[in-house]
Amino acid sequence: MKRFLQKWLWKRREKETTNDLPGRLLRKLAPKRTRFAAVDIGTREIKMVEISATGGKTEVTAFCRVPAPVGELGEAVYEEALVNALCDMVLSSGIQTKEVITTIGGNKTITRHIHVPALPDRELEATVRLEAEKFIPAAVGELTIRYLKLGETNRAGERYLHLLLVAAPTTVVYDYYGVFTRAGLI
Repeated sequence: MKRFLQKWLWKRREKETTNDLPGRLLRKLAPKRTRFAAVDIGTREIKMVEISATGGKTEVTAFCRVPAPVGELGEAVYEEALVNALCDMVLSSGIQTKEVITTIGGNKTITRHIHVPALPDRELEATVRLEAEKFIPAAVGELTIRYLKLGETNRAGERYLHLLLVAAPTTVVYDYYGVFTRAGLI
C-alpha cells in the first residue's frame, strides 16, 4: 500500500505541473511544512498517512488503516472509541507529526462554487457570509464558513473571484476538534 501511495503521489505531482485544478487545490490546502499527516474518518475504516516533502520529492513515510468504530459523532461511546483508534494508529504506524489535516464528511458539510466581484481580503470575508445566506438553508450564525480562492474570471470587463464556499455546523467542527485534541493530534 505504501508503494501504491508513493506512485500515486508521483503521478499527482506530474499532473500538478500541468496546472490542473486538483493540483492547485492540493497545494492550497496542504500545509507549508515539510512533513504532515492526513486522516480520513470513513464509515467503514479510518485511514492515516504521513507524507514528507523534501528536496522536491514527496514520500509516504507512514500509513495505517483500521476499522472505524460504529456510531455517530456526539455519542460519548463513539467519540471515546474514535480517540482510542486514532491513538492506536499513531503508535502502530510510527507517525511522528502531531498536526494533521482532516475533513468533515460530506453529509455534514455544504459546498458551493460562487463568483463574487474581486475585493480586498478584508472585505471578502463579509461578502462570503452574505453569499452564504443565499445558498445555505441553515442559520449562518450556527455555521463555520470558509472559502478557497480557485481563480479569477473576467465578465464584461470586471474581475470576479471564483470561490469554493464550505460550511459546516460549528458544533460538528468543535466535536472533531475535541476528538483530535484528546488523541494528541493537535
